Amino acid sequence: MDDAEASKIEVMKKGTRSRGEDRGGAHPNRAAPPPALGTLAVAVFPLKRNEPRLVELARSIKRDLQRVGLRAVYDDTGAIGKLYRRQDEIGTPWCITVDFQSLEDKTVTVRDRDSMQQERAPLGELGSTLLARLR
Repeated sequence: MDDAEASKIEVMKKGTRSRGEDRGGAHPNRAAPPPALGTLAVAVFPLKRNEPRLVELARSIKRDLQRVGLRAVYDDTGAIGKLYRRQDEIGTPWCITVDFQSLEDKTVTVRDRDSMQQERAPLGELGSTLLARLR
């Protein structure tokens, strides 16, 4: 094995950690690469997939994030908890949830993979905020 291969293996080892290490629970390993190296930068979910207004806004946000250069995906194939978990497992650093409050005040919930913290963010600043965090 040459030095380049050894370095790749070391990065992979450091980029995977157990949820148990993060929060004291017994959970499977998950990918945790630095945000700039992940496959995706952000995943966008509607709170309810059978609410057309939430779905349209979520899809629109995903397109807007892609236009500013972020690797984004839309997903509505499960409950929010399962969607978060799926994105945690593949290493997506941020998840955005579009809910009914989003329709009223044009803010969304942004969840951070590493800290599990959630915060409300205005739609107008979302792309620039995430780009800044990515760097």
